[in-house]
Amino acid sequence: AAQLGLKTAVVEKQKALGGTCLLWGCIPTKALLEHAHALKVVQRAKEFGVSIADAAKATIDMSQVQTRKDRVVSGLTKGVEFLFKKNKIDWIKGTARLTGNGGLEIFEGETQTLRARKDIIVATGSAPRGVPGIEIDRKRIITSDEAIGLREVPKTIVVMGSGAVGVEFASIFNRFGSDVTIVELLPRLVPVEDEAISAELEKSFRKQGITSHTGAKVTGAKAGGDGVDGEMQLGDGTTKKIRADYLLVATGRGPVTSGVNAEGVGLRMEKGYIKVDTM
Repeated sequence: AAQLGLKTAVVEKQKALGGTCLLWGCIPTKALLEHAHALKVVQRAKEFGVSIADAAKATIDMSQVQTRKDRVVSGLTKGVEFLFKKNKIDWIKGTARLTGNGGLEIFEGETQTLRARKDIIVATGSAPRGVPGIEIDRKRIITSDEAIGLREVPKTIVVMGSGAVGVEFASIFNRFGSDVTIVELLPRLVPVEDEAISAELEKSFRKQGITSHTGAKVTGAKAGGDGVDGEMQLGDGTTKKIRADYLLVATGRGPVTSGVNAEGVGLRMEKGYIKVDTM
């Protein structure tokens, strides 16, 4: 918008620019995957013709992993900040809601009102979805937001959901040395992908030692000081107890539109999303 000649302001409450992808999603998870791959290569150094004493016993230092991941994210957020300054975009730190007729009210942070002469773009992103009956305490029952910041390798972790988020973290923690179990409600892993991909992924996970339960669901979970106790229902109707250091709820993401006052200014909503038209 700024490069096309509009005077532009962005209201953002996070401590850094970049949104979900840069701060909580694509970038930090890819950094963790890179560390997982590096560990795998070191452990199999002999295959690559590299001589390292006790390579097979190599382990991961999560403090260093988090330091590097944060450095990667920070470098990119600073790049976005530079682009804002270069294009004379005002970053207003706070939370805003629509007031109608091109108006915005910033009600948290740098409180003020704004009025747009042309357009308002609602780009409030997404957040991890919860599951009815599962209370996310963000300590032992966690979402991807907490998983990217773990400073220990869990001995055991149960992952609810096998979409992109679930299988990424299953792969990461398995490579780091965790005992990983995936619970997927639908009949196959990555259910929105081609069946051939699901079959290959399940075969690969089985080879890596990742346990997958498809057509299954976690029916209850309770967080304690040192882990999570729960129960899941398997595809054949039988139940099985769960005990793990962490339960990662990775059952998808939903829109961040509560508090925006979209309906209050006459915008149509559909399942929490703002309905758009062809204009």
